[in-house]
Amino acid sequence: MATSFDTIYGLNSAITTNSRIQNLSTNLYYYNLFQYLCYAIAGFRKYCYNDLDLRTDFSQEIYEFTGDGATGEFTLSPDPPTGASFYVAVDDVETTGYTYDTDTKVLTITSVPALSSDVYIAGYVIGTFTETLNIDEQRILAEGMIIPFLESNIYMTKQLNQMIYGTPIGLHSQANHNKVNLSIKETAYNRLERMMIDYAFTNDSDDLADLVGSD
Repeated sequence: MATSFDTIYGLNSAITTNSRIQNLSTNLYYYNLFQYLCYAIAGFRKYCYNDLDLRTDFSQEIYEFTGDGATGEFTLSPDPPTGASFYVAVDDVETTGYTYDTDTKVLTITSVPALSSDVYIAGYVIGTFTETLNIDEQRILAEGMIIPFLESNIYMTKQLNQMIYGTPIGLHSQANHNKVNLSIKETAYNRLERMMIDYAFTNDSDDLADLVGSD
């Protein structure tokens, strides 16, 4: 049975409960999580006993329309990804009142958008691994996602503090904050490394012998 990317994300409350991530539209929420997952896959793929290259990646198509006040029907071209879920918003307010016809590729919003309103539609698929990953493999990928997430937080903090302060006091405050973030990142990296070593030893009894140079 395939393992959905969403299963991995569900193990990563450190990221999914972050307000910056939670406040994104659903399609962008999954887009950002996928970027972090790509980092984790790159670091684990050559050690994993399942083939992480066998997968269907996140994909999306975004459509933008202007309401005419007369119809709620919108033809989506190019076609959304097969089996897509949808995020629909009118004037930046999400609506779940819509239907989608897979034959005609027409998405119909129940409450007709007002004249000149901004209609935003995103069709997306979350993504899935073809093979079934065990819980250790899932946890390693979830842990691996934290590293680039912390790096992005450090970068954003630097940018924000430079914009707000621009003074020696601000730089001092920024340095302290970044020091804490770097410490958290180092702790996460060390934890990930231990998890991968434990995984390798558990799945291959020769790994320990290879490590110490025994026959």
